Amino acid sequence: MIPNRLIFIWFGRAFPYGNLLALRSARRWFAPQEILLIADDPDALRATLEGEAPDVSGWPELRLMEADSGWFDGLPHNAGAIAREVFGGKTSPATKANLIRLAALYKLGGVYLDFDTITLGGASRDPRALLTRSGFCGAEPLALPADLMGSKNPLRWALAGWRLAKRQALANLPGGWRFFRMIEGLYPAAPNNAVLGTVAGHPFLDLCFRLMTELPESERFKRFRLGTHLLQRAALRYRPSPGPKDWTGHVGAPLAFDVLPPAHFYPLGPEIATHWFKPGTAARLDDMLRPETTIVHWYNSVEVRLGGKALTRAWVEAHADTAFAELVRRYC
Repeated sequence: MIPNRLIFIWFGRAFPYGNLLALRSARRWFAPQEILLIADDPDALRATLEGEAPDVSGWPELRLMEADSGWFDGLPHNAGAIAREVFGGKTSPATKANLIRLAALYKLGGVYLDFDTITLGGASRDPRALLTRSGFCGAEPLALPADLMGSKNPLRWALAGWRLAKRQALANLPGGWRFFRMIEGLYPAAPNNAVLGTVAGHPFLDLCFRLMTELPESERFKRFRLGTHLLQRAALRYRPSPGPKDWTGHVGAPLAFDVLPPAHFYPLGPEIATHWFKPGTAARLDDMLRPETTIVHWYNSVEVRLGGKALTRAWVEAHADTAFAELVRRYC
């Protein structure tokens, strides 16, 4: 089983309201033994939490650790050297978080969550059921899958253009999320690392590190290469192998890595997720969720559409008729 440890990663002093929602909902419904918050400046972040969210800063299971290159010590296949090189270069916080995410899960095991997530709970939505797996992530419906970038097939590009245009139109159309579900099967589902859980030392992560070393040096610093693209390549190639022997000589069962369908974590995919924030959607929340949904990744990229305002507690209170506000009311 995956240990009931939650892992979050944050770069920066400011700690947005959405981050607190992720922490509070995950703590409420996972009831974890440990919440590991890895930050570039743990002391500054602790001070921020003490000032803005003293209830959170006082959680006994909350542990702040530094996001530094020490996480890469001892990684297999010499991946640590590559990770240190990329981490120390001119890379984005997202790329640095990609590297620490894999290292922390490999060394400790647990469930990693992006901060633009809300964990659900209750009798029919217990997220702790995820811990019975040895490894998992979720897939999201994409208009532009990673393998399209190398394609010279004009028909594939034409279809991708249609998918993009259709998705954008439905993101803006009132109730467009309903119509998108009718055509969602036309959008390739690919692994996303916003929600990722494994036992410590999972061979799937070992494969990720091996693929990292195979990546040409010129590709390592490009967006997504060490994040979703690496995860997708590993998911395609991973084949469970027998586990290690115990002291009796018994060979352990193969460790699976499950890529769960979009309904689990991405009930509204990229761009369509803007409907969480549409007026009048609170009454439709149960339809917008899926029966399998236990965590909602709401895509903070849609936050720019909140009338020019950042997501704050005041915004949520002033827009109580949105599905997002209803998510907060029920689960955070």
